[in-house]
Amino acid sequence: MRFRDVAEAAEAVGNVRGTHAKRDVVAALLVRADDASLPHAARFLSGSPFARADDRVLQVGWATLQRAALAIVPFDETVWHACHRATGDTGETLGLLVGAYPPKRQSAQRTLVDLGGAEEMSVEEAAQTYARLAAATAAAKPKLLEDAWRRMSAIEVKYFTKVMTGGMRIGLAESLVEEAIAKAFGRDVAAVRQANMISGDVGETALQARRGRLGEAVFRMFHPLGFMLANPLDEAPDDPTPYAVEDKLDGIRAQLHATPGRAEVYTRTLEEAGEFPEIVDAAKRIGHEVVLDGEVIAVRADGRVAPFALLQRRLGRKLVSAALRAEVPVRYVAYDVLFLDGEPIYRKPWTERRAALESLGLSGLLGVSPWRRLATKAEAEAAFEESRARGNEGLMFKRVESPYELGKRGNQWLKLKRAFATLDVVVTAAEVGHGKRAGLLSDVTFAVRDEGGGLANVGKAYTGLTDEEIRRMTALLKQITLERYGSVHVVRPEIVLEVAFDSVTRSRRHKSGYALRFPRIARWRTDKPPSEIDTVARVEELWRLSGGAETSEASEARSRR
Repeated sequence: MRFRDVAEAAEAVGNVRGTHAKRDVVAALLVRADDASLPHAARFLSGSPFARADDRVLQVGWATLQRAALAIVPFDETVWHACHRATGDTGETLGLLVGAYPPKRQSAQRTLVDLGGAEEMSVEEAAQTYARLAAATAAAKPKLLEDAWRRMSAIEVKYFTKVMTGGMRIGLAESLVEEAIAKAFGRDVAAVRQANMISGDVGETALQARRGRLGEAVFRMFHPLGFMLANPLDEAPDDPTPYAVEDKLDGIRAQLHATPGRAEVYTRTLEEAGEFPEIVDAAKRIGHEVVLDGEVIAVRADGRVAPFALLQRRLGRKLVSAALRAEVPVRYVAYDVLFLDGEPIYRKPWTERRAALESLGLSGLLGVSPWRRLATKAEAEAAFEESRARGNEGLMFKRVESPYELGKRGNQWLKLKRAFATLDVVVTAAEVGHGKRAGLLSDVTFAVRDEGGGLANVGKAYTGLTDEEIRRMTALLKQITLERYGSVHVVRPEIVLEVAFDSVTRSRRHKSGYALRFPRIARWRTDKPPSEIDTVARVEELWRLSGGAETSEASEARSRR
């Protein structure tokens, strides 16, 4: 199969509306694919060159992409950056430029022979190119990329790049590819999802579906599984008796894979977390082959959970010094077990999994989350307040008979978590977004009033507004723009928002001296003038109420996993 066929299918997916129509486009392509092309096509359409269980990474950064791009299109860096800002997507940018200014096709016979000898790139050759990029030195990557692009049409360049950068942005999540596999080969979609979750390879799953062997999917240690997720609650259940109740810890959700002598921690984004070497070392000594679900937390000297702002100092660190480990001690608190000594137990009831977890005898840096049963809603509400007083986020309610549903959200698990507070703020600047929000001013910086009646920024928010509200706000922000610095618009302070957040921390980045943790826009306050927004004094009051957490400027700069 040609790689062009995959690219054209991806383009068609992006141009049709509705999940069923998108699924049908993918299913039609998968049916046409031969056995050699099928696994790669499924992976590419899922937005990745490799299987999730594959440890290889491309390590193709912005500088490499730019160098290769400028070798095939007749522009300098200034034009390239301007075009990229306009689209917000490298694949889109390259596709448009190559379409307008086709580069000379690669004529070096050595390169063609190395890639299989065919003038038009096949799906298998595209997979070989990704593999070569992953294995190549940094110096060799731009030429490999340039040679590959020169063999492609504009649409191929566009989607080869999108797969490489992990940003398809065509409304095609891996879950929809799973549905397409089920439709293409007449299989039950739940069976397809289960096989893909266990194997960590949507391509292998597609081949197993074609051959009627979905039940043969094999789990491999050290590839992360989808986390079971909880539905949110605004208030405690009327009848909490069917649930085991745990504190919702204020840390990093983490999956721990351990065998004697090896262990790895994975985040909810299914990425390896290297910031917690002491937890990894402790897990190597568990004495079992096990996959745990739990939370990494920072701890105080007395063993209590420390504010998340402290844990932030560990995030994004490639090397964790002994001094930082002492400054920010951490602990892994397990609350579920998925695999134990080669046996998948995630389908068993929570009670059996909990017994298996407790049988491991975890201690020290590896703990087990306490749980209890509650009889009434009033008890549950009181337990929520007690959890918050302990520095935790709220409560988790888990049905005692429930299995662990890999990668699913549902009512088997519920979470009671409320925003710490809200503030009325005014927008002071806005930045152009990316992907489907390219060209829209979707990322807003906001401020409160200071003591002198001026404005002091306290945060930036990206979420909470509908697409229609973002379009309307963009039009208004452009009208009130005072200055522009690249993609950033400094605006007259006229738009009032209500923002919700989880806590307040100290900050040297913002003029106010404070930053809101995980701010999100609760609503656009068209009914409120800027003169009525909240003040720095109110922010300071909330900082004290949220525990008075200190945050270094460096830790603020690292993104939340």
